[in-house]
Amino acid sequence: MSPDINSTVWSKPTNGPLRKTFTTWNQLTVMLYAQASGKESLREIEQGLETQESKTYHVGLTGPVRRTTLADANGRRKWDIFRGVFGELLTRCRSVTPKHKFRFKNPLYSIDSTVISLCLSLFPWARYRTAKGGLKLHYQLDYAGHIPSLMVITEGRESDISVAKKDIPIEADSIYCFAATTIAEIYKARWQIEAFFKWIKQNLKIKTFLGTTENAVLSQIWVAMIYYLLLAYIKYQTKYGRSLFYLHRMIKETLLDRVSLMDLLNLNESRLKRLRRLDPQLQFLFIAT
Repeated sequence: MSPDINSTVWSKPTNGPLRKTFTTWNQLTVMLYAQASGKESLREIEQGLETQESKTYHVGLTGPVRRTTLADANGRRKWDIFRGVFGELLTRCRSVTPKHKFRFKNPLYSIDSTVISLCLSLFPWARYRTAKGGLKLHYQLDYAGHIPSLMVITEGRESDISVAKKDIPIEADSIYCFAATTIAEIYKARWQIEAFFKWIKQNLKIKTFLGTTENAVLSQIWVAMIYYLLLAYIKYQTKYGRSLFYLHRMIKETLLDRVSLMDLLNLNESRLKRLRRLDPQLQFLFIAT
C-alpha cells in the first residue's frame, strides 16, 4: 500500500498489549484475507492461516493468528480507522477510473441504500423496530468506474433523504440520478447501483459477522469496502479486461501463493488447472477446500 494509506493505518494509537502483539496492519491484513478467501468464522480464519503459516510472513504475520486475538482486536480497535483507509484508497482509485459514458462531462452519481439484517438476540444494539434489527448502508455510487464514492452507515429506519441532507455533500455541477435530455439512458444506468448491491451481498462478507459488538460489525463492513476498492483499483490501473467478479475469483483461488500480479491477471480456467497440477501444495489446498 502507498505511504499515505500506511500512515492512516498507523496514525491512531492503540493502548494495551494489542499494539505490540497484533498491530492494526496485522488486523487489516487478516480481515482482507477473510474477505478474499470467503472465511465465515474466526475459527475458519485461524485454521486457514495456520495451514499456510509458511507463506504468511511476507504479509507481515510473523506468528500464528489466534481467533481470540482477532476477536479482541475487532471488538476494541476503533472501526473509524478503516473508514479512513477507505477514504485514502478511494482518492487513489478515482485517479485511475474511466469517465462515465454519457455525452455530458458532469460527474454523475446515484444515492441508494441496502439493509443488512441482524438478529436482535445477538446484536441488541441494532434494534430499529420492535422485533427487527439491522443496519442500513447508504451509498453514493460514482458512475466513473461504478465505485462507491461515499458510504454512511445508519440504523435500519433512516431514510436516504435524511442521510443525504445531513451526511452527503452535494458537489457543484454534478448530476444526481437524472438529466432532462438523457432520462432514459440514465434511468437504465441507475440499475448499476442495484447490480453493485447484489455483487457486494453475494461476494463480500457483510452478512455473516465475525463479532457481535457494534465496533466489530462496522470494522468488518468497512474492510469489505476496502477490498472492493482494491479490486477496482487493480482492474482500472492495469486495464484488466475481465469483470471484478472474475478478478476476485482468481485472487481467491491463488491467495497467499507465489503468483505475481501480472501472472494473476493472465490467469484463466485452463491456466488455473495447469497451476494446480504443477504445485502439489496448491493442488492439496484446492482438494481440501
